[in-house]
Amino acid sequence: MWCRYRLAFSFLLKSDQAYTLVLEGVVQNESHTVQLAKLLSTCFVVRGSQLSILRRLPSQYIVQVQTNLLSWIIKRIAGYQKNNNKKGLKSAITFFRALIPLLNAVPSAEALKV
Repeated sequence: MWCRYRLAFSFLLKSDQAYTLVLEGVVQNESHTVQLAKLLSTCFVVRGSQLSILRRLPSQYIVQVQTNLLSWIIKRIAGYQKNNNKKGLKSAITFFRALIPLLNAVPSAEALKV
């Protein structure tokens, strides 16, 4: 139980930090964040032969990470919109590309909760 929560929390923390570099202009685009999301999302599912799913992280943790990341980026988008920062707003909106790999490990019924 603790290990599952820790995995979800570390994914959340690393995604925040990686995309903060994009928002601050340290990194040119979000491609590294998307690659990190793809890499970390493989930790949510253990696959066997012929890519069958043997075990997966419970969906509640993945949904929790997804909703936390959504609330984080929406706060950032609201701040950029309030300050009329169009460049920051444009780069903040591209964060949704990094959230897509998370949905691969979630059953469709659980993905609707997000």
